Amino acid sequence: MFLLHAFTIQVFIGEFNTIKYKWSFETSGKLAKKNSLEKNFELAQKQIEDRSKEIENLKRCLDQFDEESSKTKKELKAKIKDNEDLRTRLSQVAGAKLVAGNTSIADLGDKYRPTRIAELYSELYDNDWTEAVDNFSKQEWPEEVIVQHLFITLQNLYKNQKFDEVLRSYKWMKDDIVRQITKLTFFEKCVTVCWLMVVQDPEMYIADNLRHGMKFDKDHYREYTKSGPKVDYSVWPALYLHKNGPLMIKGVAQACD
Repeated sequence: MFLLHAFTIQVFIGEFNTIKYKWSFETSGKLAKKNSLEKNFELAQKQIEDRSKEIENLKRCLDQFDEESSKTKKELKAKIKDNEDLRTRLSQVAGAKLVAGNTSIADLGDKYRPTRIAELYSELYDNDWTEAVDNFSKQEWPEEVIVQHLFITLQNLYKNQKFDEVLRSYKWMKDDIVRQITKLTFFEKCVTVCWLMVVQDPEMYIADNLRHGMKFDKDHYREYTKSGPKVDYSVWPALYLHKNGPLMIKGVAQACD
């Protein structure tokens, strides 16, 4: 009986040692895992701290860069403005010297320089003159009569003559046509363009030397609706920088054989 109890105790002790060993092994594994996790956590925490420091350093560098960049932009903007002001003054001085006493050179600082006036003169013919001819044609006036009235209107506005004087000078002019012309945009723009031409120094010049039967000069005039070697009548005067000066805009004339 005693031997049985001793054997049982011995078996129990063996099982206890087995369980103890197993528990000890599992515990040491968990402890090792815990220690590993703690080390990894500490490492990750340190990396986060290091990254945070790097980010702060980068922010400070970026702020410093922005400040320096803003300062540089302001300095660059100021230098560009100084340079532009200097170029403008230099251009004004050079331009003044260039155009002084030389009417053949355009003053680019003048809003209504001769080249611009020539453009307005050309637009007056292409747009307003054409519109006026179309309007009168609807009233069944002969085209040649309309064209001659518009031509005389332009010529006498340029010469600064009054229309009552015009009517006395040209007995063939029709009162009704003249009254209608004075109400047209063409008339208003003629006044403006002619005034701009005569206030130039020297004043710009529109030709009045074409006569019926003269040789047609294609260097200074364009043909109206007919071709031929001779002039029939003037349609639109040629424009010159000044009398006997260079041609600015070709005139228009009706040609004939």
